[in-house]
Amino acid sequence: LGHMLLVDMSNLRRQGPINLESLKNNVILDIEKAEERLVSRWFPEVINIFIDKSKFTDIPAPRIESFYQSVSTLLSNQLKSFLHRTIEAWVSLFHIDNSDQLPMFKMELTLDDDTMEFYPPPGDLDVTCISVVTQISKAMQNVSTVSSWLSGETTETVDVTCSDYIIGVSHKALKESIERNFEEPHAYLQAYIDKYNYLCNGEEMDRV
Repeated sequence: LGHMLLVDMSNLRRQGPINLESLKNNVILDIEKAEERLVSRWFPEVINIFIDKSKFTDIPAPRIESFYQSVSTLLSNQLKSFLHRTIEAWVSLFHIDNSDQLPMFKMELTLDDDTMEFYPPPGDLDVTCISVVTQISKAMQNVSTVSSWLSGETTETVDVTCSDYIIGVSHKALKESIERNFEEPHAYLQAYIDKYNYLCNGEEMDRV
């Protein structure tokens, strides 16, 4: 799998301002395409290594099951690393030091019931970015073990469960990064409120 990532993050900023739902849908589409490529290209190459059983005649019959279990463990470790690497890349995209790569989001400054605020609210951005981590963690969950595939029974799958620790750390890091990235916009909003709130809350109309 090399340095491959499940999501192409190189062009997110080049897409220009995007709404949250479109970002989520684009990422899901990227994941589906990557999964399809891996299942149709990478996994068959893995299987081809083991199709010719004459290559493994030096492995005693009582140990062949242990051999295939070791292969499954290796595949499991590679795929878990693949997902973890993608999650880490997604999280780092929002780090304050990576502002040149940060995706741009469509947001509006709204006035509703005398209240000025951002729409969608920053909390929605949290939810969307965290949901991407969830989508990544759910990928590659139906990869058959080599022994299962060779026997013609594809019911046994490789364990590709993401670490709870990685998931928890990524959620925390995303929330912190998004909060830091919103410090300046929030300061701008507060300055705007401080300067013009009297026009919005009815004070000026009462004075007139």
